[in-house]
Amino acid sequence: MASLWVWPFELEEKIGEGGMGVVYRARYVKNDRRFAVKLLPEDIADPMVLARFEREVRILKDLKHPNIVQSFGGVCEDKRRFYAMELVLGGTLDQLLIERGGRFSWLQVVEFGLQMCAGLQYAHDRGIIHRDVKPGNFLLTKEGKLKLSDFGLATVVAGSKLTSTGRTVGSFRFMSPEQIRGNQEPTPSTDLYSLGCVFCQLLTGTPPFNGTTAAELLNKHLNEAPPRVSALAPDCPLDLDRLVDDLLKKDIADRPGSAREVAERLKSISLVTVVSGDTTKDIILKRRRPKKESDPTRPLEPARPHRFFQPVTVALLLICAAAIAWSLLLLRSNRRLAESEKLWIESFKNTKNSDEVRAAAAVSLGKLGAKNAAMVELLEKSLRDGNPRIRQAAAIALGYSGGNAKSSMSALKRLRNDENTQVREAANQSLEKIRNADPPSSSTGYVIGFVILAAVAAGLFYHFKRRARTDSSG
Repeated sequence: MASLWVWPFELEEKIGEGGMGVVYRARYVKNDRRFAVKLLPEDIADPMVLARFEREVRILKDLKHPNIVQSFGGVCEDKRRFYAMELVLGGTLDQLLIERGGRFSWLQVVEFGLQMCAGLQYAHDRGIIHRDVKPGNFLLTKEGKLKLSDFGLATVVAGSKLTSTGRTVGSFRFMSPEQIRGNQEPTPSTDLYSLGCVFCQLLTGTPPFNGTTAAELLNKHLNEAPPRVSALAPDCPLDLDRLVDDLLKKDIADRPGSAREVAERLKSISLVTVVSGDTTKDIILKRRRPKKESDPTRPLEPARPHRFFQPVTVALLLICAAAIAWSLLLLRSNRRLAESEKLWIESFKNTKNSDEVRAAAAVSLGKLGAKNAAMVELLEKSLRDGNPRIRQAAAIALGYSGGNAKSSMSALKRLRNDENTQVREAANQSLEKIRNADPPSSSTGYVIGFVILAAVAAGLFYHFKRRARTDSSG
């Protein structure tokens, strides 16, 4: 296209279009950096559209959050209405959904859901209701981070009202019953219903309701019970199935109270699904809490108390108890880590699993730290897998492993010439992480240190005890 100018930006190519304007990739002429510029055509005369665009500029300028697209301000004068925002090059969640065959694994949905909730809660805390939450309005960075965009329909609580009573605004497949009725002010629960529709589509490949006409679709939102996700996606954990069902309640009072509450429920989902052949096995990872024990630090009163012996005894016993307790906690943590590693390794090595499950398992291994040589060797071997998705996941996992993956740098360097662009990018990023990582550490040193400390404390205890007896007998 021929270059267009909205000073100080040169518009290079159109990268998006909607009811609230056209988005261009643009060059900022003062430093040659690239941004996205949303431009409202000059021939738009609808005062409602103009007002919404100007409000979007004001709203975005005040929102600074990692999961919301960053705006750098704009111009709304005469016929020139535009604003600049960060250029997000990973496409939309809608596009990624199509590329991945129409649905994601529940593990990926939980990861995306946490980011969605973070952005929504930030906006809700500032009195902003988005009103158009859908996969197409979540942009993806190259690193896989989600950013909520398109606040053209957003409502500021207690702000000016730009929707007449009885008029619906939003995307029909993701619209809440109260939006359809148009007889009450939107609340954060309005966005949470739409979020439930998004979760349903990501997990099953389809929104909860579909129809051949808008009237049929809206009637289903108002009157029909949504399908259970577990009926369409049997691998979905029961807790996640219940969460989606709660988000899709018709009555606002029956939905979760906030995006923060939704995030907490996502975090608490503790089912790891390991698919093996035609059977599905659910393994519950319980968060164990250390048992409360009686205080072992209270000494027995000596027959003849010594003014120096008693406080020193208490202090030394406290040191001993703390050293032993800390050593036990470290050992327990290592056992739990080993159990988790075993589950993820089984899931990753099982070639009957889907690519999504195996890739998620590989990345999870890396996040656990890949602290033993066998795990690093498994990931390094997977760098030669014939499936580029597995190669990419193994490269990402080694990057998370940091200093523990120093021995795999040569294998990662060979991926710089891989035919797949995403694999090459993952290899380069992981090499950089490994180079900058601290040397691998082990908790064994801490355990030994605390055992030595306990031994020293016991020796001091014995020394002062003998001294007290000598002083008493003298």
